[in-house]
Amino acid sequence: MVTHIREAMDRLHHRGVPAPPPSNTDKRHPRKNYREARQYWHNKGKDAGVFHFACWNAKGHAHDKWLRSTGPYSHFLSKDMVGYGSWQFGARVRFLQDMAPVQQAMSLWFETVAPAKYEAYRQHVDTMAEADTGLSAFKFTSNMSFLGLAYLKNIQAHNHKDKGGVRDGWVGMTCVGEFKGGELCFPDLDVKLRFLPGDIILFRSCILQHFVRATIGERSSLVFFSHSSAETRVQNAQFMEEGSEELEKARQEQEDALAKKRAHLEKYKAYSHLPQYPTKKEDLTQKQMDRARRRKIRFLAFARKEEKRGEVASEEVAKIENMPDWSFYELNLIELARWEKGLYPFAPTGSKRKRSESQREVNSPVALRDETPVRAVSEDRASGSPEYVPAEDGSESEDVDESPGIEETTSDSEENA
Repeated sequence: MVTHIREAMDRLHHRGVPAPPPSNTDKRHPRKNYREARQYWHNKGKDAGVFHFACWNAKGHAHDKWLRSTGPYSHFLSKDMVGYGSWQFGARVRFLQDMAPVQQAMSLWFETVAPAKYEAYRQHVDTMAEADTGLSAFKFTSNMSFLGLAYLKNIQAHNHKDKGGVRDGWVGMTCVGEFKGGELCFPDLDVKLRFLPGDIILFRSCILQHFVRATIGERSSLVFFSHSSAETRVQNAQFMEEGSEELEKARQEQEDALAKKRAHLEKYKAYSHLPQYPTKKEDLTQKQMDRARRRKIRFLAFARKEEKRGEVASEEVAKIENMPDWSFYELNLIELARWEKGLYPFAPTGSKRKRSESQREVNSPVALRDETPVRAVSEDRASGSPEYVPAEDGSESEDVDESPGIEETTSDSEENA
């Protein structure tokens, strides 16, 4: 089985299908660690990244998935499964065909470990395959019980739980390669398991923190998972019985979500009279810079689409490309409240947040609006930094890094160090 998996992985690589980088928003894969790993393995002629071959809900549209659904559970095939061009499609299909014996073996062990859960998972896969999700074209085994397969190649991640999976749900993992180390660790249980090539491990990844210890050598892993089950709320009304309790719950959830979104937008409208804050690079933390960079990417993608339609000139698109990332940062509600009062918007968490009194006065919304003087912000005599004025609700900042600093191995379940 190990030889079969390695041959399938090598075939996919030689067909010119590179492993995609992890998402910028995925805290399990720090960008700095990934870039270092990618550079290291590329120098050796190897690849590094993570594939997600899955039938799942697109996380980028989670805010309106109830309305966007074209099938049950708002699921459709992932981009890694269908490919980025027709020339890649055959190689991806061949790889998934090669994974059929592995999927079958994983399902047999799943049936042995948790028979009731296995049956529920298998029936759910059959339901998704019969619906218009496209999964039926990739269902190569009759006992297929997982909707997704994550293929991790030479990649690291932080200790985590799989929040995107089914609550109390299961995952199955196996690995291949020539390496030392790579034990599977469960900090909650204070357990460390030896994880050798060809071993199969099943556990509940949504309730147990887990990671794979650092390895020496090349290591790839396969993680079988599901992002929905028969217990997950069905997100599209056409797949519910009219008058049923499930349909009423789903409609109520939709109304609540829309009301929450409208209330949030109304809070921002209260500050629409403020001029744009002249954000500088030194104002922002790394997480805020990342958020500004993602916002620039969205702006640029939209501008390019409008350029193709002839609505935006190419000069405007070039102007957006040349704008610095930090200029796209959007103040949150707490920062807007400080800004309206003429205070420095950002909490003073370090030397980068220190501002002179003259700078704050020039950049205040009042000064930008009518050049009237602004009351000075008191200075902390010990540090010389602006006095921090908390929001009315007592909160500080929405940017709190909760990810623990432990390396691990997982995609939707485990990652390779």
